[in-house]
Amino acid sequence: MLKTFFAAINLLVGVLLVLLSIAWFRISPLVSVILLIASFDQFEDVYFLAKGRSLFPPILSGLDVGAELMQFVLGVAIMLFGASYMGKLEYQLLPELMIALGFMVSLSSAYDLALMPSRHRPVKKMEVLSIEEGLKRYRRILRRA
Repeated sequence: MLKTFFAAINLLVGVLLVLLSIAWFRISPLVSVILLIASFDQFEDVYFLAKGRSLFPPILSGLDVGAELMQFVLGVAIMLFGASYMGKLEYQLLPELMIALGFMVSLSSAYDLALMPSRHRPVKKMEVLSIEEGLKRYRRILRRA
């Protein structure tokens, strides 16, 4: 349930980052490309939460961490933007929604950063057993059944 919640947040943040990237393209193409890379990272996080394996090889984990940190900063900026309009609008719902969205974005990136060490853990390889060890395991399995 928690993974589904964070996958939905990551998907929403990925779409938001694509829209921000499009909006920033005329102002600064470099910032636009950085936001586009971060949005790709968010879609990769959705894939990781759904399938359990990462698209990035371990050598690109620094890029993954950088994109997650940028997402965290973006979430804090969205919260501050919402807080700056807290008493200035006729309807209080918009700033409160911005603060809630920024909190969810920051929480999602913190969750992804906490999962980072488990992403590139080496997979346990198959072990080769002797015939005697194989028979012992086989007998143990039969006794349990």
